[in-house]
Amino acid sequence: MKGPEQYMPSTVDPAISSILFASQNGNPVRTARTHNPDFPIADIIVDPRENYRWGSQEAMEADLKSQTKNPADGSMVCTYQVLVESIRAGGVDTPVGLVARPTGGYRIVYGFTRVMAAKEVGLGVIPAYVYDASLPEEEAQLLQLRENSASLKREVNWVQEVQMYFKLVAYARKSLTGRKAADMPRDDDGQPMSPKVAACTAVGRMLGVAPATMKNRNYTLQHIHPLVRDLAEKHIFSYAVCSEFTSGDAGVPYTTVFVEAVLEALRHKSPDLMSVTPQMVRDAMRKLKDSGSKPMYEDGKRPTTTCGQWSAGNRQSAGALRDLCVAMWASVLAKSKMSLRSSKPEDWECLRKTKTWHTVVGIGIGAADVSEPVVEVSDETSRAELYHDETAWKYALSALIQAVLLAELRMPAEKLREWVNNYTYTKDGGKRSNRVEFHSAINAALDASNFRTALHDVIGKAREELRIRLGV
Repeated sequence: MKGPEQYMPSTVDPAISSILFASQNGNPVRTARTHNPDFPIADIIVDPRENYRWGSQEAMEADLKSQTKNPADGSMVCTYQVLVESIRAGGVDTPVGLVARPTGGYRIVYGFTRVMAAKEVGLGVIPAYVYDASLPEEEAQLLQLRENSASLKREVNWVQEVQMYFKLVAYARKSLTGRKAADMPRDDDGQPMSPKVAACTAVGRMLGVAPATMKNRNYTLQHIHPLVRDLAEKHIFSYAVCSEFTSGDAGVPYTTVFVEAVLEALRHKSPDLMSVTPQMVRDAMRKLKDSGSKPMYEDGKRPTTTCGQWSAGNRQSAGALRDLCVAMWASVLAKSKMSLRSSKPEDWECLRKTKTWHTVVGIGIGAADVSEPVVEVSDETSRAELYHDETAWKYALSALIQAVLLAELRMPAEKLREWVNNYTYTKDGGKRSNRVEFHSAINAALDASNFRTALHDVIGKAREELRIRLGV
């Protein structure tokens, strides 16, 4: 058995390198652990309530029976049974994490399924990292979260993950509150972060997830029907499936009878609901909505938010959604009195962080013009992340440029519609479609830039392109 080693849970900013966020002098807290290649399995006590993915015996049993598609032949296989056969053939390679219980025996910090599989196979010992008994509860939960997020051996229970994320953020924020600005972590511009931003950033980096992703998941968790939430907690419905059960308007939820009818329709296709996909939910909802057999919204209301209206079916085409995004930007520009002539470049950059920008990106994802964001980060997701950033930037900025250029033309709405549908005649007798040239000018500016280019520069280039093409 090796002697104790110093284990540091993270390599981010030294001021926040541990979930405990260091001692008062700013040095990271380290937890000692001992490597034991032959730890007796009989001393390990398995309690599913201590696994954030499970939380109960019922959820554990459902998880161990869950199936996934085999990439080799496309067949469905039980991931737990695959692990059992792997351990039966070659034993356990990756150590599990353990910590001593005050009442005797050892608690599992991470590696629950490896311990379960090893017990089923009949192994007497298992490689393990035994952490010091002083391991804080928050750090034990963090280690479990990080191990599951990094390995991606199976889909984690996103409900417990969200709850644990915000619990850790609250703990971290409390640890940072009261520090002087000079002692706070810095953002990319070298400015000190607020305790809230620093906590979200630190925990997000440790878990390999974006704070915005967890915020969106928390919104879904707070606004799905209890019936759907119960299925998520039992590890039956994924986040993607659950998100289909949000109406898009927090004040206008789906009715219980509508949700029950949707679940009943899904059970006809998947009796145990384990193989339900987001598309299956959308199809079931669409059929019920078209039939009108069940009231869709509480108290007969209709969603008033942008996403809610789209979800309700008021706006279906990609073009209509894009027009809606342009109208949203036009409202923002009018309220903030922004223009190319009077507004500073930094004022335009602030628009990237507005709620409108993220709402427009969300609409773009729904219209399939923006690629899906990366939910779980791994070595293979960097290209997907880059593609999402580029398509999101292009969609949001394209709508913003349209709103700016239309405002710059300074025409009444009726005359503007007439101009867009008309032609401009050139000096050599030719004619150009105003609509085509208008969008070509925007695309030319976007093609000559990327998502790191300053917004003011891209909008200015689009304005110049329009002046060259149509003389306006």
